[in-house]
Amino acid sequence: MKTEDKPKYVSELREIIYKLDIAKLISSPDQSITGQGILRAKAIFTNFDHGTGEKLETLINEFLEVARAGKRIDHIRNLANDIRNFIIKKTEEMDVYVIEPDDKPLFDVLDNLKKIQKLIAEGLARPEEKQQVLSDAKQKAKLFQDELYKRRAEKIEKKTLWSKQTHDGFVASDEGSQLQPWIDLFENYLGQSKIKRRLEKEGLWIQSNIEGEDEHLFVGKKDGAKDKVHLVIDGGTGEVRIDPKDLAPHDLLSEIKTILKMKTGEKILSTRTSLEFLEDTDNKIMPQVSVYTSDKGDYFLLEICNSGSEDVDNFIVKVFWRQPEGDKSRILEKYIGENDNPVMAYPYKLNILRKGERKFAVNIPSISLDKKIRVSVSCTGVSSNKKFDKDFEFETPDQYK
Repeated sequence: MKTEDKPKYVSELREIIYKLDIAKLISSPDQSITGQGILRAKAIFTNFDHGTGEKLETLINEFLEVARAGKRIDHIRNLANDIRNFIIKKTEEMDVYVIEPDDKPLFDVLDNLKKIQKLIAEGLARPEEKQQVLSDAKQKAKLFQDELYKRRAEKIEKKTLWSKQTHDGFVASDEGSQLQPWIDLFENYLGQSKIKRRLEKEGLWIQSNIEGEDEHLFVGKKDGAKDKVHLVIDGGTGEVRIDPKDLAPHDLLSEIKTILKMKTGEKILSTRTSLEFLEDTDNKIMPQVSVYTSDKGDYFLLEICNSGSEDVDNFIVKVFWRQPEGDKSRILEKYIGENDNPVMAYPYKLNILRKGERKFAVNIPSISLDKKIRVSVSCTGVSSNKKFDKDFEFETPDQYK
């Protein structure tokens, strides 16, 4: 994906998100996957990062399998929301990722090579245009960061190119093939465009550049100085190298740790002074909350269930809906127990939700302009201190006419 094309794709993804109708997706899953632009979103993500496209495809297939069966409507709705939330999250990540701007001159040369090749094929290219684009390609190939591609450029450059001119002064139409090796070279090189990720905190900045198989980590102070630590992690061997042209690591870093994950699942922590196995806690302790709508008599309630492996607290549950006068939102602060009568029970604040426990939020909007409410749930695992944030969408019993 080119740098200049990314804003266009981000804008298109946001339009897809805005128009995505969860109710239609649930009622007509196969038609909506195509009709609401979800497959288009998958194509955009695949163009940007193949792994992201594959992950969305997995979510789509999981949703379709359950939705086609037509059972467990709340589960279907949650899977639909998972698709929507994934597209939202990855769109924002794509928006802040920066394709290395140094590659723009290379993209420009590639575009010119293709333009002149097309003119040659139509018998409309002048000899000086062909020579100029070949000269530009040779010069810009020197910007390649990969030594292998530099040598490929040298090899192409040494080939003798014959040129003949037509009687009308234009380049012969069969000479367009002479540009093809350069086009292939630039396309292959730019196909592995570098992607940046950047963090900033407490006077420091950390940036990760993915270049081919390698990861380059840069660490510096937010004081305007250009000095930085530069670590290179070899994607093939796992070796960590130091770039001697930059700061020594001990100027900013106290320790470098490497975690190896074996195919058998074990994790190994390696430092300069130790080597040890790590306990895999990825799936042992993790906050997880499920949300459903529930009818108790004539009351429309929201069911909050702790479906994870630990107790959770620091709850913030917020509901969003539309009324004729505009969008509304409310923080839900009143709850009743699983066995409480909605009429007789006295609602209380939700402080902590034990593992396997469920509570019911009251004062839920039962009518909206689009027959939908969105619920945002945020809480923290008591043991792991990990954060849980997720949005859910439900239908309301009634709709404004």
